[in-house]
Amino acid sequence: MTRKTRRHLTDAPAHAVQIVREYGPFADHVHGITYDGSHVWAARRPKLVAFDPGTGKPTRTIDRIGDAGTAFDGKYLYQITEARIDKIDPATGEVVASIPAPGHGRDSGLAWSEGRLWVGSTAIARSTRSILKPGWSCAPSSPTASSPA
Repeated sequence: MTRKTRRHLTDAPAHAVQIVREYGPFADHVHGITYDGSHVWAARRPKLVAFDPGTGKPTRTIDRIGDAGTAFDGKYLYQITEARIDKIDPATGEVVASIPAPGHGRDSGLAWSEGRLWVGSTAIARSTRSILKPGWSCAPSSPTASSPA
């Protein structure tokens, strides 16, 4: 981050917001969170827990470790687990595919947007990368996107 960027961040006005709902407290940390259109999924090592956003009550758990970052693409959950990213069928809890995470265990977050899985990492100069893997994305690869081996 340059000094100019840092200065702009501190000059940005902060606005108060109203928190409309909080969930928890949880017995352990939440390492990732996503919404599938019906349920909120929280990565709470050693499980992924789905809960009803209206009641806050858990509706289902999947025995999958979640270290950081959780995303949903409309059909599958994606979860950073150690140095890999698992593609999980939420209906069965099964891992249907895995790829190496670009940060080799130092990945910090996931997001799904417009057919791409995005990964935040502290290992690669604090970068964000788009992960494209055959069968994982409907978007064509671009020259700026990375594809792990």
